[in-house]
Amino acid sequence: MIAALPARLTAPPPFPAVIAQQRVEDEVAPGVERAEYDLRTADGPLVIHVIVADLSNPEVSVRTARAQQLDQGHAETVRAMALRTGAVAAINGDFFDIDRSNQPTNVLEQDGALLHPPGYGRPAVGIQDTGSAVIGTPALEPDPTTGPDVTIDGVPVVQAVGGGPLLLRDGEPADDPTAPANGTARARFPVAGVGIAPPDSLLLVEADGHQPGYSIGLTRGEFAALFQGLGAREAMGLDSGGSATIVARPLGEAGTALLNHPSDGRERPVADALEILSSAPAGPPARLVVDPRSIRTVPGAEIALRIGAVDAGDHPAAPPGPVTLQLPASLGQVQGTRALIAPSAAGNATLEIRSGSLSAQVPIEVTAQVARLEILAPTVSPTPGESLHLQAAAYDAAGHPLAVQGAVRWSVSGGGRMEGDTYLAPAAPADAVITAVAGGARASLALGTGRHRVALPWQPAWFRFVSYPAGAGALGVDAGCGCLALRYDFTQRERAAYARTALVLGGHPIAFSLDVDGDGGGEWLRLRIADAHGRHYALTLARAVDWNGWRRVEAALPQDAPVPLMIEDVYLVAREDSGAGSVRLRDPALAFPGLVTPTPLVTRPPQTR
Repeated sequence: MIAALPARLTAPPPFPAVIAQQRVEDEVAPGVERAEYDLRTADGPLVIHVIVADLSNPEVSVRTARAQQLDQGHAETVRAMALRTGAVAAINGDFFDIDRSNQPTNVLEQDGALLHPPGYGRPAVGIQDTGSAVIGTPALEPDPTTGPDVTIDGVPVVQAVGGGPLLLRDGEPADDPTAPANGTARARFPVAGVGIAPPDSLLLVEADGHQPGYSIGLTRGEFAALFQGLGAREAMGLDSGGSATIVARPLGEAGTALLNHPSDGRERPVADALEILSSAPAGPPARLVVDPRSIRTVPGAEIALRIGAVDAGDHPAAPPGPVTLQLPASLGQVQGTRALIAPSAAGNATLEIRSGSLSAQVPIEVTAQVARLEILAPTVSPTPGESLHLQAAAYDAAGHPLAVQGAVRWSVSGGGRMEGDTYLAPAAPADAVITAVAGGARASLALGTGRHRVALPWQPAWFRFVSYPAGAGALGVDAGCGCLALRYDFTQRERAAYARTALVLGGHPIAFSLDVDGDGGGEWLRLRIADAHGRHYALTLARAVDWNGWRRVEAALPQDAPVPLMIEDVYLVAREDSGAGSVRLRDPALAFPGLVTPTPLVTRPPQTR
């Protein structure tokens, strides 16, 4: 029996307090369901996607997937893997050697064949030959006839994919000493994970993050609390950040679609994935499917509907006849598969949809008053000449989303112009303010076209050296350039070398950059910052310092982070084959959108050492 997803999501602390929420659920296949939770929390918005699979259903199976050309070092998107294998749902898998070999860092087993050995002592999720799932520590058991067998906590499995950290054990938060040092313990990130809920269900869970006004992401502890709120007894994380990806087959469609909004702005190719497959047989059309299934809207809005049919196995099927829509004249009119709500409409009604002997009803509720209006933009810093599609997110007094497409009046002051809901940025850097009005509510959004770079004044005396664990590295001032020289020695215990500071920045910069004199050692160069709420963000400046000589590197700063931002560390992290060496750092700079430079750039310099 499939585990029921909660109609209202209630998760224990430290999950942020939920002020309002909306849940949209749907079938994916017999024994497979999905839900999207759109939450408004005390700390900001959260969008969470959950897929639950009944592992006791004989038509449901779980299988790992591997990037098609991984042997040649090529990663693949989760959706591409699912389309290739015919999966009805999937989530990204293990951490991997991104942009280098692209190999996973932990175990990968498929159909009983070992494709990659366990690594780092981190957990994995496995599928037994009975179809049930297990989460724990993977190991290899020798088998002289077939090669090593994979076990998880001593249980033989035929499918396995690694990840980490362990989040829940027996329903309680787990303290995993093997947790990756990726900043998720304290900072909110886009996250992906897998859980097991009684009696025999598998949960695939993803929460979007790092997207202003859309979804703030979760810390490690908050993610564990989310799994508790979903009823999981065991849970573990998967690769997260820009890798966090979840896909599922929409009813009426043949293949999977991307459910979440990856923080990279696109799907990131990854090494492997965990997939859900359905063997339900195909048959004649059994019911109509309509998206959206219910509508809350305002007068003057235009609602586009997607209408199709599915068979008893939730496979797409041709509608049995012409599709007709009927809407009460008091509410508006129908144009093709669009419902046009009249400017004077009010109250509730039902949209009737028919095809042959099949029918569907879509309830419509029209409210004249919008309680809250927000403008959603893919960026607040468009490039000159860019066309920026904007969305107005509207909510009623109870926090329910309202469909307002076609009922929003847009305007702009400053540079650029509006064409409908599209902002056309000017050809030269400029600042602008976009205004949206709908249902008596108003929202504004400041945009800065282009960007300008400003030198960041810092002094070597503002930094001190820290290593983890304590090692032989050091921080000094190079006599030749007067810049920081960060020495590291990863041949022994030291795994990270830090130039630590506490530099509080003015304004809201969108990027940080500096010149790096590389030594070709291949170490990972990172930047750690904190926001006004004390959350920490670990950002990549260079995945591998594999060059010699000076090179400019840059990291985008989170635009949803409350200011002021504080630079805490510029640091090097060891790779598997790391040695000892030194890099020099000079000419730091901040990038700001538009034309305006805040003053001062440094609002609180650290104490000198």
